[in-house]
Amino acid sequence: MRQTYTFTPGEIRSDSSYTQAEFERITGLGRAAIRAARRRGLTVRRVGRTNYIIGREWNDYLAKFGEVVAS
Repeated sequence: MRQTYTFTPGEIRSDSSYTQAEFERITGLGRAAIRAARRRGLTVRRVGRTNYIIGREWNDYLAKFGEVVAS
């Protein structure tokens, strides 16, 4: 039986994987931004014709390259 999950917009869970299309929708990032992130070290995995992004790898990338914003 297939499980379905609901995602909070902007929430990337470390224990989940996302197709690139799902990832773009959840984060609001476009293909150009993801390409730039790949060039800087974000790992994108491919199975068949589908690209996947592992949540843990995105969160690690964000911790390393994300800009800290003072509040």
